[in-house]
Amino acid sequence: MDALVDTPNLVAQIDAFGLEHLRTLERPLEPLRREEIRIRVHAASLNYRDLLVALGQMSSRISDIHLPLVPLSDCAGEVIEVGRSVDAVRLGDRVCLAPVPAWTAGQFRPDYIQSALGGAADGVLATYVSRHQRSFVKSLITSG
Repeated sequence: MDALVDTPNLVAQIDAFGLEHLRTLERPLEPLRREEIRIRVHAASLNYRDLLVALGQMSSRISDIHLPLVPLSDCAGEVIEVGRSVDAVRLGDRVCLAPVPAWTAGQFRPDYIQSALGGAADGVLATYVSRHQRSFVKSLITSG
């Protein structure tokens, strides 16, 4: 189901370090892969780490950050589209996205950092976010 592919995605993007370099723009939505879901973001939060990334002050991880970058690592929303092999969620489910999607269980490994949202990977300050179904957990809040 790729009904939204022609819909633009409004995102915030950092082109250089510093909040003065934050701008909004439209990006095209990519077709979903088999096990991906797309959510409409209902809420995103600014964590201290997100602020340090935007300001270029994450000294231990600055080499992992590639600009331009969509900031923020934490969001919740509603499933609006699912890939053909998705079995973890349904349309309309409320979900939260893991800030480090590759870390689904067990102890943290250094290679997981490459999936860190709003750092090594584009974050969630957008109208729509798409990721692998294992990157999301269902929310306890079922209606809003």
